[in-house]
Amino acid sequence: MPTMNVIDPDNVPEMLVAGPFTCTVSNGLATLTFTHERVPAERLMAAIPDLRPEAVVRARLVIPEAALPSLRDILDRLIRNRDAEAIRPAKGVGH
Repeated sequence: MPTMNVIDPDNVPEMLVAGPFTCTVSNGLATLTFTHERVPAERLMAAIPDLRPEAVVRARLVIPEAALPSLRDILDRLIRNRDAEAIRPAKGVGH
């Protein structure tokens, strides 16, 4: 299968999304919502001792439901490769 040339004319920024995420499916579209946890700035600036974080939505991607198996396969392959690297013995230094 030929590969498609990928361009980024809008220079889409990378976004840190280290919080909870969800995936919902409706009308043939899958919506992936990514969040990042942080303490509200108002509490920090007002020195309020409540440091409970909130999950702030940082990105929402909508893809065709039919693309979910491809996404699963990519993630599965990535996880398997990382697991294989983790159990591979480290190369020693020769004497």
